[in-house]
Amino acid sequence: MALPKKNRITAKDDFRRLFREGKTVQNSFFFIRYLANGRDFARWGIVVPVSVSKKSVDRNRIKRRISEALKLFLNLPLDAVITATPIILEKSFDEIKGQIEKNIKKISVNPVREGELEK
Repeated sequence: MALPKKNRITAKDDFRRLFREGKTVQNSFFFIRYLANGRDFARWGIVVPVSVSKKSVDRNRIKRRISEALKLFLNLPLDAVITATPIILEKSFDEIKGQIEKNIKKISVNPVREGELEK
């Protein structure tokens, strides 16, 4: 099942902003570009390039696995894009989920809510 609509990044400008300004955490499975969003929920984008697999069936399977693993992290105040690498094809769901959890623990986001000023 896909992420809830409010937890998805779909706008081209949001993707551009994350790739231009975002911080990166990575491992051999994927890399995560992220920024604080000042909201009470996370928004995720998942990118599985054709270089991972030419078969759309494989790319979509990877997207579904990543999406399912991200459901534990919908309450973080961040926008993030996960970009898969070719090695992810050989990995099981449990391995992918474990690596996502490990990498998200590395992320430190200091939310700035509307109405609060940075000091």
